[in-house]
Amino acid sequence: MASLPSGWEHANGTNPHGNDATEDLDGEGHDNTGEFAAGTAANDATSRFELRLLPVPGGGWQAEVFTRAGRRYQLQSGASVVGPWESAGTAFEGMDAVVAVPLPAASGT
Repeated sequence: MASLPSGWEHANGTNPHGNDATEDLDGEGHDNTGEFAAGTAANDATSRFELRLLPVPGGGWQAEVFTRAGRRYQLQSGASVVGPWESAGTAFEGMDAVVAVPLPAASGT
């Protein structure tokens, strides 16, 4: 039984009748489940989730992320990679474009 939506699997060249969620069709390092969650194409290595952190003149940081229409995004931060995690800023809607998100100052600074 497939674990990803059949329509997405058909559109991305994966097998809607098997469980290939952990496979990486385009070989760029993200499995099909990750591609589905990010809204990227499983059969196109140039379609990827990309997040950039950029300094803001005068201090602070902003994130730039390419977003997909129909998806909602929420940045999170944590003191370490294993968490705990908390929301950073407000959630926002994707728009098939790069969105710049000002990041709140780190607590304790």
